[in-house]
Amino acid sequence: KRLMKHFGMDFDLVIMDCPPGLSFAALAALDLADHVVVPFRPDFVSQFALDRVAMLIERVETGEQLASIPFGQRRYSCLPNYLKGDGAERMLLEQLALDHPLLKTTLPALDSIARAFDWDETKKSMEQKYADALPHLRALHDEVFGVAQLRAKSA
Repeated sequence: KRLMKHFGMDFDLVIMDCPPGLSFAALAALDLADHVVVPFRPDFVSQFALDRVAMLIERVETGEQLASIPFGQRRYSCLPNYLKGDGAERMLLEQLALDHPLLKTTLPALDSIARAFDWDETKKSMEQKYADALPHLRALHDEVFGVAQLRAKSA
């Protein structure tokens, strides 16, 4: 909290990447965040997890309380991740979009995304490192930064 107060004033956007799960660090990050991007794979386990994490982020206890918060006032957006493009995914995304704000950007199942965090001592350009994933990552950057700018203007 102290570091965010000190350094957060110097930046328009601060990203804290937390591992999945609800560790003390992740809960602290949720508490500090103005907005949370929740990546998920479109499957039924993730659907349940999204409901639970959304209630944590919004500090409510029931799905009914969550549903009473308009999408534009929620502190989170969901990022569909590891998409393979089949009909079942599309149907699940449409269903999730009824209950949760989804980002327009989606991340497909690409090796270049899956390997993005692999260590390689060779210095590479973004084009070399991310290859076919780069357009998707740029779209994500633009959308998340745009959300941050809108929130800053309304604050």
